[in-house]
Amino acid sequence: MDKNLEKAIIKVNKSLWDKERVAKVAKEGLYEVWFTMVGDHERGEAYWIRYTLMVPKKKIKVPADQNLDEFIDKLGGDGMLWLGYFNKNDSSKNFIIKKKFPLSAVDGSKVISESKYLIIKIQDAEVYLDRIKGGFETQSGKKIKWELEFSHFMEPYVGTPDIAKKIGLTNSLAKATHPNLRISGNITINGDSKEIKNASGIHYHTYGTGYLVPWEWFSAHTIENSPDGYADLGYKVEKGVIEVFDGEKTLTPWNQKFTKKVKVMKKIKRERSLTNLSFSVEHDNIALEGEVSVPMDALVGVEYFGPLGNSFYCYNSEIADLKLIVKISDKEGNLIEEKELIAEKSVSFETVYDTPQEGIKYLPYDKEEL
Repeated sequence: MDKNLEKAIIKVNKSLWDKERVAKVAKEGLYEVWFTMVGDHERGEAYWIRYTLMVPKKKIKVPADQNLDEFIDKLGGDGMLWLGYFNKNDSSKNFIIKKKFPLSAVDGSKVISESKYLIIKIQDAEVYLDRIKGGFETQSGKKIKWELEFSHFMEPYVGTPDIAKKIGLTNSLAKATHPNLRISGNITINGDSKEIKNASGIHYHTYGTGYLVPWEWFSAHTIENSPDGYADLGYKVEKGVIEVFDGEKTLTPWNQKFTKKVKVMKKIKRERSLTNLSFSVEHDNIALEGEVSVPMDALVGVEYFGPLGNSFYCYNSEIADLKLIVKISDKEGNLIEEKELIAEKSVSFETVYDTPQEGIKYLPYDKEEL
């Protein structure tokens, strides 16, 4: 990997967790997530692998004679490993399971060697710049294991820069550290090992003092006829960010400067439901109009618990559809180019609410599986 690209990826992927600075982390509280989407489209399957860290907001002082790990575990936080499975042809096979570990089992980012940089470690599960590995067993005996390597690296897409949190625009930041990966390796579920070969995917890092509610997001990394293309939208109330890369050029140049982004993103129009998100945005000579949709039975729901003691409910699918129309005009407003970007049954789609939604089950925070 190019050294400049490696530095850029480390910058947006590095964990905020540090055991030795636990009092400072707990002062604000921390909710930190790394997740990888894996699209094994030849089999008609997709996976959602998630590493999470939650440190409750508390004013604390670590006693000098206290064992640090024991003290950390008394805070009530945790690390979690998750795996979601989605089947394009048979939604009855979809599931999501997780395993909770004590906060002391979480190690933050550090240099292992000159060519090895650890992003996060939860128990024995690890995230590196170019790979992830891990696994767990639930109390009921379900066994999960993954070992995956990344390739096809691109410049990270920073949806919300650090300054957005500093000036109070948001309490959580989202960064696509790998916006359009190719993933190879193995995923094993209850002894059934599947070899993953050059699957499409993304890797994200989100963090802050809570979770954005309400929230909708999609990421498409299987644009038809454009293997390098991707589209990504995150939206909360009247603020949102969108990035569209058609495989040759970025079609949303206003995202390059934050001052322009804030002004423009307030003009996004959108309508959402559990199964649909339609949106449009215009800026200068570019107009975008799109829709993400997914059947209700292709969604899985989960309950999250934040540093401030609040619950929120996320509904997710990795097999949604996207249709996006891009119109480019000249300075006089005459249409000079129109593109249609399509991704079928391969789009990551998520909506978040502060209350459970009717008509769909969810995995409670204190449960390992439904």
